Amino acid sequence: MRAREVSEQLGLEPLEANVNAVRTRLERLARDGRAQRPGRGLYTAAVQGAGSGA
Repeated sequence: MRAREVSEQLGLEPLEANVNAVRTRLERLARDGRAQRPGRGLYTAAVQGAGSGA
C-alpha cells in the first residue's frame, strides 16, 4: 500500500500533512523491520518469525 492509501484506511483527513506523517511512520517501521518496502513508495507488513524457528 502507499502512504495515501494507509491514511485513507485509518480514516484520516486527506491532507498532505497527514499523508506525510503516515509516510514517515511507514519509513520508520521499515527501518525497524516491522514493515517491508517492496518498491518505491510501497509498504507491506513484515512477516514475523519467518524462518526463525519461533
